[in-house]
Amino acid sequence: MSGSEYWSLIPEKRTYQRTQQEGFSVFPAIVNPHDKTVFCRRCHRWEYIVHFNKNTLITQCGTVYKNLFAQNNSILNYGFSLKREKNSYIINVSSQFVSTEKRRLFFNEFILDLENKRLYRNGEAVFSSKDTGNFLINEITTLIAEEMGDKYKKVFGIKPTVASKLNGFSLLIGYMLSPFNINFY
Repeated sequence: MSGSEYWSLIPEKRTYQRTQQEGFSVFPAIVNPHDKTVFCRRCHRWEYIVHFNKNTLITQCGTVYKNLFAQNNSILNYGFSLKREKNSYIINVSSQFVSTEKRRLFFNEFILDLENKRLYRNGEAVFSSKDTGNFLINEITTLIAEEMGDKYKKVFGIKPTVASKLNGFSLLIGYMLSPFNINFY
């Protein structure tokens, strides 16, 4: 891997794809699945959902929303960048707080230090999985695990496989600390 690689949220597909530049924030429709309502940007109030089909919903007032939906007061990651430096991966996560009352963008930088077997978030060591949240997408997890596996193959002659229900940083830390015992659940 040379230089930075970027992944951006593609709202129409509700997936992340590699892009040439950093991702832009998105404007999801804010829904409340418990009472089947959506916050209508046109009326500035909660409206009942009268029709929902595939990635399109129609409100009681007739407004149509497509593609991306999020719950009120939730966090949505819209972009990632990944850079490899010596024995570390630097992962920048661009997120936004989704709410009917305010919208806030924020950024986190994670450093996965393979030499010291440490994870840092915004310069501070991470000791608890709750500090990593749901910050890493499968595409980046798979890419880093593959690169680590190739390195282990050069050193040990075999590439350890991953059979775990963990994902994201939890999986990468487990693989980094104990590559031949990653079959935990």
